[in-house]
Amino acid sequence: MVGMMQAETRRSELLFKFLHAGCALLIDNLLQDGDYWRIEKSTNSENPLGNSFESLLHLISNFSQAEFDVFLFQTGSTISAATMWTPRPVSIGQIRCRL
Repeated sequence: MVGMMQAETRRSELLFKFLHAGCALLIDNLLQDGDYWRIEKSTNSENPLGNSFESLLHLISNFSQAEFDVFLFQTGSTISAATMWTPRPVSIGQIRCRL
């Protein structure tokens, strides 16, 4: 029991450091644009959407082998896709994905 609690404490500290580093990276990517702030655009071809966090997401997905589901739904003649975190009507299909 004590070993499990130590492991949970260690993992909690690692998760805190991970989240802190992510926030620090986000803050470091901020650029002032007049009265507003925006995230700096990435011109690297590894980030086709222009977001430097794409590379980080891909890296984390590679070593974690994380998977997620994409749900398909239809509204009239339009077929759309959403994840489980997006409100959606009843799905007509589901695709298991990995980055």
